[in-house]
Amino acid sequence: NELVKRACLHGGDSDSTGTIAGAWFGAMHGLKQIPEINYTQIEDSNKIRKYASDLYKKYNSYNEKEKIKEISDLP
Repeated sequence: NELVKRACLHGGDSDSTGTIAGAWFGAMHGLKQIPEINYTQIEDSNKIRKYASDLYKKYNSYNEKEKIKEISDLP
């Protein structure tokens, strides 16, 4: 709730700051920490989940081949 107030409800580029803040929150805490109401009714959520899954699989296959331990090690 505090994240939404600070990142989205201000007079500026709130859609961008909200997106960035939400992405970082999800990366740090995972989907289990986000209330379901915030994502269960997103339009095209099945497509988004598929793209995310494909990206995850692609990164992991690349990571295995190249033995990359950190994302900052990517070329």
